[in-house]
Amino acid sequence: MCCALTDNMYTIYTNSTNAFDHFVLTTDQKAFLFTVNACRDVYLFLTHLPGVTDFEAYRITLGVDENTRSSIYKTLPNETTFDASTNIFTCSPKSLWVTWADGTISVGEGSDVNQGQLFTWTDTQPYSVNALAMASRDVNTVTWTLRRESG
Repeated sequence: MCCALTDNMYTIYTNSTNAFDHFVLTTDQKAFLFTVNACRDVYLFLTHLPGVTDFEAYRITLGVDENTRSSIYKTLPNETTFDASTNIFTCSPKSLWVTWADGTISVGEGSDVNQGQLFTWTDTQPYSVNALAMASRDVNTVTWTLRRESG
């Protein structure tokens, strides 16, 4: 994994040979907008503790099973899974967004949050989200582009 920084953008590279918690951002936000260049197998982790992806966290998988399925998996101690049939990636840059608030997690495409929604799920016993991590299991290197927050 390596990263690049410009005045207003981060570029992060992930691949299947690295550990899952490639890059961790702490956040007080309720939305994450990004562009990802992948063919399949992209992962986002919404976590209670930065870098801890296996307890009180949500794992969002995008384009798994040959780009046919996406899911939200809630980790221990209250495991549950939501699955959606999707065909997200085309091996070219794709703008996506994820939101989380009041137990509702939504994923969509495009650069406008809440437009182009792909799927949504509501957790009746939600975890607090304080950080997020990104990873991939694509056979190729995946390029993530994130807007740098000001302030």
